[in-house]
Amino acid sequence: MVLFTNARFRLVAAPPLAVLARLAFVGLSEVRGPPVDRRRALWAAAAALAGVALTRHDLGGIRAYRIGAIEQNTASLELREGRVDQALARLQRAVAATPDDPGAWTALAGALAAARRPEARAAWREAARRFPDDPAVRAGAARFLGSRAP
Repeated sequence: MVLFTNARFRLVAAPPLAVLARLAFVGLSEVRGPPVDRRRALWAAAAALAGVALTRHDLGGIRAYRIGAIEQNTASLELREGRVDQALARLQRAVAATPDDPGAWTALAGALAAARRPEARAAWREAARRFPDDPAVRAGAARFLGSRAP
């Protein structure tokens, strides 16, 4: 559980990892000593089933949870592979997940501009409106909007 940097992931991972640890303990005790009694084995099986059941549910909305930076990085790879539509959709999710991140807006507006999409103008304007003091937003908006009539 230490490997997860986000608390939302640790919360969801805790029950299945506890079940796995319990099963490993039961398994090791069988190898080292006398067989485990049926009652303990049934409890371990019940715990395993509970762990499986917990992993099937969307605890705390984890399946819809997005980390903007990961979305941006994945979109960057998609753009390099020529998967423009998937990248743009991912960047729109990044902006929705982190609307106060100038990097997400810059990435979206830049990708829209590179793809020659008409929405690029609105994206650069919105980025410039939201982040007037951000140097990357200012430079990108000036390059794009300055080269086109308003």
